[in-house]
Amino acid sequence: MAPLMMLVTGFGFFYLLSWWKPFSKTNRADWATWSLVVMLFFVGGSHFAKTMELASIVPPWIPAPTAVVLWTGVLEMLFAVALLIPFTRRQAGLLIAVYFILVFPANIYGTLQGIQLSGTPSIPGYPWIRLFFQPLFIGWALWVWKLNSGTIK
Repeated sequence: MAPLMMLVTGFGFFYLLSWWKPFSKTNRADWATWSLVVMLFFVGGSHFAKTMELASIVPPWIPAPTAVVLWTGVLEMLFAVALLIPFTRRQAGLLIAVYFILVFPANIYGTLQGIQLSGTPSIPGYPWIRLFFQPLFIGWALWVWKLNSGTIK
């Protein structure tokens, strides 16, 4: 739930920041992109803080789950950096959407195994609810891709 809240509140924060003169030239593309950057840095960092816990949701057919968790954390932070660079912003949005699709099996596996990650609500059935967030993240990344279509000529 925290990543979703980061996207939504980040977007709202950057929108409100646009009322301040130094940021008055920003737009929806900036707000959506920056909120995705914040989310990716936070989530990517969590791969280092909760490595073993996140490794528990990696399906058994994927080798070296600990290494996968660490490398995906690095990848998420590299995606965040790519979003900050105007030249790579649009491509990063599309690659992030593909990445979110590729990691979705881990979320499904964790849900089917009944794995409750720390820091998530202990509401019965929450892992099933969490599965519906992934399409939202995919959509957000595609939205960033579309909004930034004018970045590259």
